[in-house]
Amino acid sequence: MIDRIQIIKLSLSNALLSRIWYAISAWSGFLSAELNSQVNSFLERAFKCGFCSILYTIDAIAEDADIDLFCKMKNPSLRPFSITPAKSCTHHLRP
Repeated sequence: MIDRIQIIKLSLSNALLSRIWYAISAWSGFLSAELNSQVNSFLERAFKCGFCSILYTIDAIAEDADIDLFCKMKNPSLRPFSITPAKSCTHHLRP
């Protein structure tokens, strides 16, 4: 059985990573080197304090999110509509 401390650490880890993971594909390109190092040091402190079981970096999270987004875009069952409209040849302009 999982004890309460592990549940707290797991929920904090999930909350922390979900906040960073959200829309990272959109804003990761705008991170400066200084902000990138600040986020990485924050993730390192979270790992050292035991809130995360894996040491994450912002670059690895962004790359995983990009790959996940690209795979979702390639999967036709996950697209609600086609990107290009279906061609129809029902136009009869001349009698």
